[in-house]
Amino acid sequence: MAVPVSPVVYAVSVNGTPVGDYILNVSLEMGWGDHDLAAMRIEYNRGEDMSSITTWPDNGLVQMTWGKGPGTAMTWYGYVNHHELKSNAESGTHNLQITYYCIGADAPMNSQAAYTWGSVTPTYVAKVMAKRYGFRCVVTSGASVVNNMTQAAMSDFQFMNYLAQKCGYKFWCSNGTLYFVDPAIYFLSGNAQGVSTFTQDKLQVQQDTMRDFTTLQGGNLPGSVVGNRVVYGIDGATGKLVSSSTGGPGPTLINTNRAVSSVGDALDVTSALSGLTQFWIGATAELFGDQGLYPGKLVYLNGNALPAGNIGYWVVAYAKHLLVMSGSTDAANDKYTTQVILLRNTQGPTPKYKNVVTVSPEIVSCVNNKGVWQAGNQSVITDGVPNGA
Repeated sequence: MAVPVSPVVYAVSVNGTPVGDYILNVSLEMGWGDHDLAAMRIEYNRGEDMSSITTWPDNGLVQMTWGKGPGTAMTWYGYVNHHELKSNAESGTHNLQITYYCIGADAPMNSQAAYTWGSVTPTYVAKVMAKRYGFRCVVTSGASVVNNMTQAAMSDFQFMNYLAQKCGYKFWCSNGTLYFVDPAIYFLSGNAQGVSTFTQDKLQVQQDTMRDFTTLQGGNLPGSVVGNRVVYGIDGATGKLVSSSTGGPGPTLINTNRAVSSVGDALDVTSALSGLTQFWIGATAELFGDQGLYPGKLVYLNGNALPAGNIGYWVVAYAKHLLVMSGSTDAANDKYTTQVILLRNTQGPTPKYKNVVTVSPEIVSCVNNKGVWQAGNQSVITDGVPNGA
């Protein structure tokens, strides 16, 4: 059955007050290890009285209903980071242009902290951070232990990224949820959401839902199948040199010196490196706009214009949503595309993930708590189990 095209929507309020100015276009970026970033562009006719314009306050609470609506629209929460003013708009007119740049609900994690972490797991640290900022927490269990690590001259957001890199995990926040997960797991949905499918056939009689699909793969690229990872270190008890290798053929692509306490610790490090990059390839594409695309989400790519090795499931690592409302009553005049960076495991058409599962990323509503966004649902989900240990 034919489904009518839904109009593009984005309605914005700042500190609870709806924005009355017409926002020409919105871009919303979401990526592993990055803050959500929303950019909103407004033009003012050069004949207007500019003295009456009041800009949005820095650190103001931003709430945006966005997507293809009205039934499927979602809500995004963030803060005004800064604005940029140009006397000549990018559209080529002489209008005044103001572009507002807003950071997601995790912006308070930019605060600097000095702290020493004792013998705890990175998963524990993630749970502490989520509780500190009032976020929902989704984590994967990890056996590695942090031994007296000092967090100095580092924001909590920077420290979580640093910790994720050390253990081969991915860290990001979206709306009111903090994620600290193993990238080699299968993201199973915690609700009834399905896996979006995008097709590239390049036929003249139909419209593709994907274009500009690009991959990069080769024998000597970091992250390629033949990559061999080797870690050397010093045994803290005996002072002897220890090493561990992922055992892949070909030249050594990562050679790291770091202090490890045992051969087991060295194995943990190489396993983290392997899980982070071994057998994984990346791709970029432009897809039909879909607000269900965000870091960690599975998508399925298909089509006659794709080689067999590229057909199958991919994991979204980054998504940039580009929305333009035409202002007309014809939804076909609106524009909505999503630019993505994708990852997949090259060992087969179906991702070969570990037997650990977690819920799929999903949008969690936030509430205003004394001028700060907090998740309305602050549950902890460990290995797919709500309030898991």
